[in-house]
Amino acid sequence: MKKITVLFLIMINPVILPGQKVQALQSLNEGDFPELHWYSLSAPAAADFQVFRKAMKEAEFREIHTLRMTSIRSDTLVYRVIDTTLVEKAMYQYYLRFSLAEDTLLLSESLYAHNLGNIPAPTVVSFRTESATDRKAILLNWKLNYDFTVKSLALFRSRDYEDGYELIAHLPPDATTYADLVDISNEAYFYFIQVRDFFGYQVPGVRVHGICTYAEKPYPPQDFSATEEDGIVRLNWRNVGNNVIATRIFRKIGNAGVFYPLEGSIYSSEKYGEYADTALSRFSGEALSYYAVNISDGFLKSNTSDTVTISVYGDIHVAPPEELRCVQDSLQHVLLIWTSPETDPNINGFNVYRSVNGEASRKLNRVLLPYDMNYFTDTTAKNGTVYQYEVESVSITGNESASRTKTTCLGETEDYTILVTHTILTTGVALTWLPISMAGMREIRIYRQALNEKPVLLKKLSAEQTTFTDLKVLPGKSYTYILTAGMENGEERVLNQGVLVNYLK
Repeated sequence: MKKITVLFLIMINPVILPGQKVQALQSLNEGDFPELHWYSLSAPAAADFQVFRKAMKEAEFREIHTLRMTSIRSDTLVYRVIDTTLVEKAMYQYYLRFSLAEDTLLLSESLYAHNLGNIPAPTVVSFRTESATDRKAILLNWKLNYDFTVKSLALFRSRDYEDGYELIAHLPPDATTYADLVDISNEAYFYFIQVRDFFGYQVPGVRVHGICTYAEKPYPPQDFSATEEDGIVRLNWRNVGNNVIATRIFRKIGNAGVFYPLEGSIYSSEKYGEYADTALSRFSGEALSYYAVNISDGFLKSNTSDTVTISVYGDIHVAPPEELRCVQDSLQHVLLIWTSPETDPNINGFNVYRSVNGEASRKLNRVLLPYDMNYFTDTTAKNGTVYQYEVESVSITGNESASRTKTTCLGETEDYTILVTHTILTTGVALTWLPISMAGMREIRIYRQALNEKPVLLKKLSAEQTTFTDLKVLPGKSYTYILTAGMENGEERVLNQGVLVNYLK
């Protein structure tokens, strides 16, 4: 049987003399007749006292006549009551009343007792959570082993499983559900319930987690604006509502461009947002347009914000290609190839120039070659003529490079044709040719061209080799293979007109 000590519960004291108190000490519930103890450090003048009792389901106290006694323990007077009048098993509340002089009453603190035998402490035996479907909330549902001794339930919540729990609700003893309105969807919240019964607070219950999956469309960014400052475009906006977790910025270059997202999402739930676009050096002289969308904690996108446009001014200078070389393609035309500009984002394109016999150079391309094109075919070069070719870079602001990269190349030369045969294997394409006898030849170069793409150098072979197998081919594609001779004087001569292979394996 358990003994329960109650330090204090409810003080009922309509009239009390200074220094006189009768406080609750303990209740012993070890059988059919509970025993209750009160104590006082300064005993009331009246030695006799009355005992009042009510069942928890009743509204009024009634005086009972049962065993009462007092005893002295050191300097403390103890009042002892054994209730032998109980006939119904239930939970009861007691207090003592002392009649003092001049019709003055003194009431003790209340004590609780029962004749239910050895009962377990009230505790949570089932605790479940689920997301609400009509609002941003987590629905909690629990069950106690019993609630007739329970006075209230305290519900605690935290964003961290280990600590940081805060009291969010005091609930009545018969409560079994609660809807917790949360701030953020798709993030975990942790809960536990602490039971308070007539004998104090019990040990906190088990912790559970809940996640709200309710999704709602956010408002778009408000007051979206852009300003240029020290070569940086600063974007500012205002968020409305409490469900925004991220913002995405979109940018368009020029009037005919397409909007593309900048970087990833900007994760922030602050009311005011800001983003700095520092890539302006790539777009000097262009009109830049921006808009933004918000993303909610339910991963829904808002409508777009207003679109703002700002012009970027200034000149940007770039360097010419580092290297330029010329070869002859399968039609014996001069093919110029230069180093790729991928490492310089400020290059907008290229111009190609040609001169002969020291005359002034002439531009060969009618329109600017795009920045991702690093080759050009001269179809007007004459047989046996020595040409000087030059390539310049043009920046995104229209500035031409201060110098040009140059090379010297012959026009069409005497044909030297060899027969190249091919065999389609399960693993690739095998090329075979007869031994080549050409004065001054240093090596054989194998090029491959897919449809209208530019030729790609696959391999450099020794002059004595007569076979090559291309293992990097894709089923269903057509390829043209071109063999050239690398001469000791730096010249490159085409050896065949191209072998077309349809790889169907």
